[in-house]
Amino acid sequence: MYSILRDGVATGVFQAPFDPTKAIEIDGMAVNISGTPSAGDAFEIAPSQPNLTVFQALDKVIAELKTPNRGNTAVTQTIQSGLRDIDSVRNHLQSARSMTGEMLTRIDGAEVRVQDLKLFSENTRSAAEDLDMIKAISDFQNKQSGYQAALQTYSSMQRMSLFDYIKT
Repeated sequence: MYSILRDGVATGVFQAPFDPTKAIEIDGMAVNISGTPSAGDAFEIAPSQPNLTVFQALDKVIAELKTPNRGNTAVTQTIQSGLRDIDSVRNHLQSARSMTGEMLTRIDGAEVRVQDLKLFSENTRSAAEDLDMIKAISDFQNKQSGYQAALQTYSSMQRMSLFDYIKT
C-alpha cells in the first residue's frame, strides 16, 4: 500500500495498492518504483534547486548518505535527488557560460571596430599632416611657371591689334 502526501497532508491517493509493474502518477508525472518496498519506505519528489552551487549539491548528498540506518530506497532517493540537483547546477553553469561567450564575442567585435576606426583616423591624419616637401615645391613651381606663361600670353595678346593678331 502507498499514499501520496503533499506537504505532509494526504491527497486523493491514500492507502492505494502498490503494483511494481505500474507507474505511480503524481500531478501528471509518472514515477516508476523498482524493487521490493518495505514497510515505512518513502520517497520524495521535489523540484531541483538551481540556486545551489556544485559544492552545495555534493555536500547535501554526502550529508544525507552519511545518515545512519537508511534503507536502499532512501539511499536511491538521495542519489537521484543529488543527480537532479547536480544536473540543474550543470545546466545553470552552461547557461552562464553561454551568456559569457556571447558577451565576449560582442566585446571582440567592438574591439575590432575600434581598431579599424583608429587605423582609418591615423591614415587620414597622416595624409593631412605629412607632406613631401620636394614634391610640393616641384608642383608649386610647375603651377607658378604655368601661371606666368598664361600672364605673359595674355599681356602680349592685350597689346596686339586685330591686324597684328591676324598676321601672326
